[in-house]
Amino acid sequence: MEEKTTTCVGCSNACELMVGMEKGTLISVNGNSCPRGEAYAFEKMVSMSGRIHTKPRIKDCPERKLKVMTETDVPKEKFKSILLRLRALEVQTPIEIGDVVCENIAGTGVNVIAVEKA
Repeated sequence: MEEKTTTCVGCSNACELMVGMEKGTLISVNGNSCPRGEAYAFEKMVSMSGRIHTKPRIKDCPERKLKVMTETDVPKEKFKSILLRLRALEVQTPIEIGDVVCENIAGTGVNVIAVEKA
């Protein structure tokens, strides 16, 4: 069995997970303090999806960038097209945490939200 470590971002606890894998199958998850840890380990280690975190430009203030992320996981085969669209995106202030800055990114049905105020 192969063991890997990862930091869970399923909640604010940021648990260090020890994930046991065998031939691409999830065998065990240890270190999670809530049920989200096991689901996160499966998504991170087994499935072909994930969240994207990046920093598009703020309109009228090109030296500043805004931290954003996809609301949920997106298919890994869409990562490149999503990142290209976000690279071209300029967000308009004011922005609050949780505001949608891009709807249905790259046809995935997933919104991109702000994770900081601007």
